[in-house]
Amino acid sequence: MPTRSPTARSWSSASTRPTAEAGHGSRLLQACADTMRADQFTRAVWWLPTTGDALREFVTGTGWSADGAHRELDLHGDGRVRLKQVRLHSALTEPPADVDA
Repeated sequence: MPTRSPTARSWSSASTRPTAEAGHGSRLLQACADTMRADQFTRAVWWLPTTGDALREFVTGTGWSADGAHRELDLHGDGRVRLKQVRLHSALTEPPADVDA
């Protein structure tokens, strides 16, 4: 049986427009963290496009932080479409007791 890494290899986001205005982004992010925590992950990572300033601001406002890693993806394999990304991470500790569910 394969061993499980305690780090959840999170999704890579191409969208740069958070839905914080309606609160959906915060709830979705919390639901993802709760699911990963329930699956016994202790850390999550998320690759964001370097041009996604609004999304990065939203995510870092919820406790995620950059860990210094970056990459550039060649989306078609021919060098025509390249996507630069930075990696953020978050510890999946239990949320504070005073956080609304």
